[in-house]
Amino acid sequence: MNKTLVDDQDTECRSRRKRRRKFGVKLRTICGAVGLALISSVGMSPLAEAQPFPFELEGDIENDNDATFPGIDWADVLDNLGPGSVFVVDTNPDGTQFTQGGSKDEQEIANWRWKEGTPLDKNNITAGAATLVEYDGDKHIAFGGTRFSTDGNAQIGLWFLQDDVTNIAGGTFTGDHRENDLLLLINFIQGGTDPTIEAFLWKDDADDGQAGDQPGLVPLPLDFGTCDTSTAWLAAGDEACAIANAVLEEASDHDWEHLDKDGNVDLVPNIFAEGIINLSAFEIDGNGTTLADLCFSTFLIETRSSQSITARLFDFILGELESCGLEVTKQCEAANGGAVTNGQVSYTIFGTVTANGGTIFDINLDDTPPGDGVLDGDFDWFACDGDDLPTGPVLDTGELDSLNGKVCYLNSMTGSAVNGFNGGTNVISVTGAITDGGTDTLSAGPAMADCPTIPVNVVVVPDKSCTAAVKVDANQVVAEVTATGQVCNTGDVPVTQVKIFNNPAGNGDTDVVLVAEFATLDPGAENCVEYSTTYTPAVANDAEDNPTTCANEVFFKDVVTVEFFNPVTDETEEVETSAMCPFCFENCENEANGNGSP
Repeated sequence: MNKTLVDDQDTECRSRRKRRRKFGVKLRTICGAVGLALISSVGMSPLAEAQPFPFELEGDIENDNDATFPGIDWADVLDNLGPGSVFVVDTNPDGTQFTQGGSKDEQEIANWRWKEGTPLDKNNITAGAATLVEYDGDKHIAFGGTRFSTDGNAQIGLWFLQDDVTNIAGGTFTGDHRENDLLLLINFIQGGTDPTIEAFLWKDDADDGQAGDQPGLVPLPLDFGTCDTSTAWLAAGDEACAIANAVLEEASDHDWEHLDKDGNVDLVPNIFAEGIINLSAFEIDGNGTTLADLCFSTFLIETRSSQSITARLFDFILGELESCGLEVTKQCEAANGGAVTNGQVSYTIFGTVTANGGTIFDINLDDTPPGDGVLDGDFDWFACDGDDLPTGPVLDTGELDSLNGKVCYLNSMTGSAVNGFNGGTNVISVTGAITDGGTDTLSAGPAMADCPTIPVNVVVVPDKSCTAAVKVDANQVVAEVTATGQVCNTGDVPVTQVKIFNNPAGNGDTDVVLVAEFATLDPGAENCVEYSTTYTPAVANDAEDNPTTCANEVFFKDVVTVEFFNPVTDETEEVETSAMCPFCFENCENEANGNGSP
């Protein structure tokens, strides 16, 4: 089994179209020793972004940490494996090798075969690492690796495959070639002292449109040279470079796992090699698309029998690359000034989607509002300002056809002011395809945002009036009190389980009478409910609630209580009001003066 540590890249993918090359072959000799090449991860290390020359290419792993070479080095990558970096170690004690005649770079992956077995020392790959590096708007792949021995000639191949490719039980491989899969060949002559670099692209029509053409490899022109030791970077005008370790590097200086045929854990001269290629320099169609726009899912490192593309293949290490990736962020803010309208609240939801490592197609957002919330239509896409907020005109609505870089989205959602929507957590995920209309998808998320809680008022207001009269009941003249009123919801949300109780004058708290009940009481004056009840009071009390026999001092105190369920507090609450009904007629004043009777 192979040990693979892979992290998706986390950087905005940008491509500057310059020094575009057409297909052909151009070779140049690199001076200096090279021990092994590795594959890359097309993802940018965040450590690299702020450096003048972002990566040290001077033939070692340790970071020099000085003003001359201010970039990061492999020791930093290994210590901070994160977005856009990969480290692979061949841990299979029996080794993994290609086998049979169909296992050649020029063949379809379906023809490749593998078996367990240990290759010759010079063909044995031990470990490798790679990272995406961005400089001056161009995307580069830095690669490096070690092999088991520096004896004799050795040829290394590095595949950057867009499909998910892996070796499986039974000696076969999953996955297929796709248009513009990239192959780099680094050839080591005389023990690794005289390497050359070649590049090829896989084409579905290898002969560029001629009848009867078959898929295969097409040469990619490449200006390359030795990495500039004065800058630890590409020499001016070069699109690729390589360099080897000229002196021994002790294992204590880094965390690179290594053991050579002589039992050394230190890196002896020419056992380690590193290099870089500028992906943005190579246009692959007539529309400005470059290698930097592709999404590579798999990398494979191989040793080969010769420099020919028909060479027999030997050892390999295979791992996930996932050069492209998606990121999504989410924010949630109260809309409409935090107003509650018809028992509902609204939020504005927005954020960013970033396509890293290349162009990703068919971008689609999947948003889950909290509670009973619903989206107010499709998402709109915008450019992002410096604060990652939507700006400018709408770019698109709904599914976004393609993305390379960062874009902002915007929508709103509405739901109940209670029942989990208000102040809930909004969740969003994003998906996209590696190819236009393809089925191989990428995803990111969920990203979550806690929406602010919008204050909700729950106010139930009863009012009451009452009148007193006399009536004849069983040949007796008795008082009769009529209590009327209405109950209104002046708050923001409906209340439920509404019950109106009346407590007749003189009855204490024991003979409360249910006057009316309603399942729901909605906010608004138009939704007020009325009630009415009539009863014969048991006692005659004055305004201080003391017994009296003087008719013009009699008041009947009547209390109404409204019980309801508060959806905000999730509890049953009650409010009450009262009215004082005077038992007095037009001749009350005369009676008080001895001139009449009630």
